[in-house]
Amino acid sequence: MKLLPAFLAALAISALAQSIDIPVVIKREGCFAAGSLAFSPDGSALAQTCGFAPIEIFDTTNYRKARIFRSQIDYTPDLRGFAYSPDGKTMATVRPIIGAEIWNAADLGQPVPPKNGESYKSFYGVDELYALDKPLRVLEAPRAPGDEFASAVDVGYSPDGKFLFTKHHNGHVKIWDTSSWTLQREFIVSDKGNSALFSVFAIAPDSKSFVIGDQDGVPHVWNLDSKSETRAIRSPDGSGRMVVNLVFSADGKILVAIH
Repeated sequence: MKLLPAFLAALAISALAQSIDIPVVIKREGCFAAGSLAFSPDGSALAQTCGFAPIEIFDTTNYRKARIFRSQIDYTPDLRGFAYSPDGKTMATVRPIIGAEIWNAADLGQPVPPKNGESYKSFYGVDELYALDKPLRVLEAPRAPGDEFASAVDVGYSPDGKFLFTKHHNGHVKIWDTSSWTLQREFIVSDKGNSALFSVFAIAPDSKSFVIGDQDGVPHVWNLDSKSETRAIRSPDGSGRMVVNLVFSADGKILVAIH
């Protein structure tokens, strides 16, 4: 596995397709810190995460219709992660204390009526808003107060769709079987009990390992079969800056770390 220097990461960004003549601009008041974007595998939806606002799933036919999750209608930023399954049938989110929740990606949700006579249009920037209410699965039972450090803070599917990864605040990474939704493995990636030391993670294309980046700028490679760390990739320039993103090439031979 080869690691590209951080300054080469910008070279991996492709030019926009020439067919896009006029960009679509989604104006909203609530997204103060834009986070990640993810298209559904079939391209029919675009999910946006914001730093302190709900996760929105836009209909890509005109971007004027969106779905959010029922727990976020009152603008509570309790969803910390979002991912589509590779087949596009399910979505995964994580909430502090609750854990990971699995949703039907085809669920259109229920219409959200205006609150106190006020429209949601100005806040969300859409004409129609729907709420997803009931997850298919909750992978962890609600935790007792004071046990927040065990809560999930990030989520992702393996490329083959067989596993769901959840990253936890106590420095653990859990692997769930997506056919039975049972816990298969648990990794303690931080012996200091704090996942803040580990900023982001990425799953290898072969679904046999994952990489998690720490605040010192070091990506750590973990093998699923051996349940152990197999390599720590240290930057040649010794910058020590936190890893903010990790991206694998399609063949898994190159890992790009952005600091």
